Amino acid sequence: MQSILLVNISKSFREGRIITQAVRDASFAVSTGEVVWLRGESGSGKSTTLSVCGLLTQPDSGKLLFDDKDASRLAESDRNHLRSHEIGFIYQAHNLIPYLTALENVAMGTRSSDSRARRMLIQLGMAKRVNYRASHLSGGEQQRVAVARAIVRGPSLILADEPISGLDHETADVVLGCLSEMAASGAAVLIASHQVAVSSIATRVIDMEGGVANQ
Repeated sequence: MQSILLVNISKSFREGRIITQAVRDASFAVSTGEVVWLRGESGSGKSTTLSVCGLLTQPDSGKLLFDDKDASRLAESDRNHLRSHEIGFIYQAHNLIPYLTALENVAMGTRSSDSRARRMLIQLGMAKRVNYRASHLSGGEQQRVAVARAIVRGPSLILADEPISGLDHETADVVLGCLSEMAASGAAVLIASHQVAVSSIATRVIDMEGGVANQ
């Protein structure tokens, strides 16, 4: 079953008189069970593409389809439901709440008890840090908390923006293993990264350069 489809998506940003075309006429699909690697250097349009897929940025033109439903035609309540229930977003900037503990940050992403959130943190090597405030965690530890928060509720679509940036080799393997397991359980996974290690789990690669997605 197809999870998400981009059809001729374009997005530009204006700063004063300068217009930057971040995404140019992008068309591709990510199906359930796939790990698609959106490969490209910084500034190639990867993050903007993920933001559009996560319903955080409205494209200038084109269509974004979730299971054949045009997201632009959905009521705002349905878009909110997709964002909060069906999409797990791993942000490059983590976006954790600094005064909450690692466990509390992850538990916010699940409707079940804290036990599942705790298990996810332990799986990601954070057993000794579950009760530490996010502001007291290292950058790599914050990144693992962000990963756990995104996947804890078992979303059908996972969008990962540089999920292993700054992580050591062993921890990066653990994170990639979690994402691969999510795909194996039926999720569609889209990873935006320039890290070669992503190739170990990618089932397909889309190269992005100058806002153009090449398959």
